[in-house]
Amino acid sequence: MRNFAFYIFATLFIAWFLISCSGENDPNYEIRIPPVAISCHQASSVDCVSGSSGKIVYVGLLSDTTLDCETELLKARSNVFYLFFDFSGSAATNFSGELEAEIIDWRDTENQEAFYMKNTSYRACAFLDMDNDGELDPTETIGELTFSATDDQPTIIDWH
Repeated sequence: MRNFAFYIFATLFIAWFLISCSGENDPNYEIRIPPVAISCHQASSVDCVSGSSGKIVYVGLLSDTTLDCETELLKARSNVFYLFFDFSGSAATNFSGELEAEIIDWRDTENQEAFYMKNTSYRACAFLDMDNDGELDPTETIGELTFSATDDQPTIIDWH
């Protein structure tokens, strides 16, 4: 009887331990890719004005947070943007006192729809495509943000 109680206790303890050690703290645990918001005030960039409403903003997510956004964005063109980022998306901007957009649809490096990402930190790199050519030009505005995959809605507010 004593051994039986010990085995029950040990089994329950092991089950509890395995459950508590998995999930959100595990970098291999996949969670839903959050929507990424764009918020740009005119004070941040001359491009963040009402005349920029309707322009496309391209956003790429990198799991290597040490990479430089400008360098990575300069490599990419809109038709192959997905090749340079773990996840990528785009959206049209609108203006309501500030330039805004929300990216909710994501593509992976094979240009397939993506819904889940590993639980780690990511660097969001964005640019406002002011001349509609699908690539970053030297005069176009870049936004960047480092965030955790568990953030509800990361918002890019750092523009230069």
